[in-house]
This record gives sequence, C-alpha cells and structure tokens, in this order.
Amino acid sequence: MRLLIAAMALAATPAMANDAEISPDAWRALTQGKTLHYFKDGELYGREYYAPDGKSTVFRFPNGLCAEGQWAFAERQYCFAYGGQLHCFKHIQRGDDIVILGLDDGEEQKVEKIVENEPLSCGEAVNS
Repeated sequence: MRLLIAAMALAATPAMANDAEISPDAWRALTQGKTLHYFKDGELYGREYYAPDGKSTVFRFPNGLCAEGQWAFAERQYCFAYGGQLHCFKHIQRGDDIVILGLDDGEEQKVEKIVENEPLSCGEAVNS
C-alpha cells in the first residue's frame, strides 16, 4: 500500500512542479474585456466574458443560459459570485496551458481560447 501511495505521489509531481499560480494582476491583464473559452475533458464547458471594469463577468453555459457575477482574489484563490453562490478556483499556468482548478470538486478546466470583442448572447439554446 505504501508503495502505491509513493508511486502516485511521484506520478503527480511533474505536473505540479510545472504549475505556476497566476497573479491577480496578470489574470486581469489577460482577461479584461475578453472572452475565455473553457474546456473540460475535451468538451466545451462554457465561455466567460470579463468586463472592462476588471471585476464583472458573464458566464455562458453550452445550453445558452448565462450567469452574471463578479470575481475577486483572496487567500491565493479566485472566487466568483454567481446567483448568490460563491465558486472558488486556482488559476495556474502549466507549461503553455492555462488551467483552472476547482477547489470545491478538484476538477480541471483548460482555457482553450481567449478572444477580444466576442459578444455573448444569452438565453436557452434552440434545439430543432
């Protein structure tokens, strides 16, 4: 059992060794006025627009529904307030990738694309 735990720890070390936390100033410079495309397990998880004010966001789910909120940074984590709920994450640079680590569920999302001047339309998606 100890050998298995040690092997798992060694397997996790290379990815973690390459992880660098993204500072709030760097995150703001990267996102302000832009839309980020998040993917989880290779599938679109959602798109998020960061307003020019540096704190307001709109998250659009793949089904077309949106949530408006604000983000803040405290205690080395990014927290987003949507619909009266707080969702907190670590934002890291892993090699050339930007990875978002969910603190509630441990799940990872990858930022696949950052686009300027991409409006988000909100509402339920039309299925035919």
